[in-house]
Amino acid sequence: LSIEGTIWLKIVKGSFDAIMFAEFVNGLLKNMNLYPGKESVLMMDNCHIHQSELIWEMVKAQ
Repeated sequence: LSIEGTIWLKIVKGSFDAIMFAEFVNGLLKNMNLYPGKESVLMMDNCHIHQSELIWEMVKAQ
């Protein structure tokens, strides 16, 4: 979500695992701007699927 509305959305029945979250983040990053542009900040809490090395590598690669 952003002030402007939804940037990227994925709806699933049940829970997310790390692989599904990585797929979601991949799509989200493709729709975000580089910092310091609008819609360029990604915030995550300490949920274990947010902490995988794959997610951090994807974010750093952007």
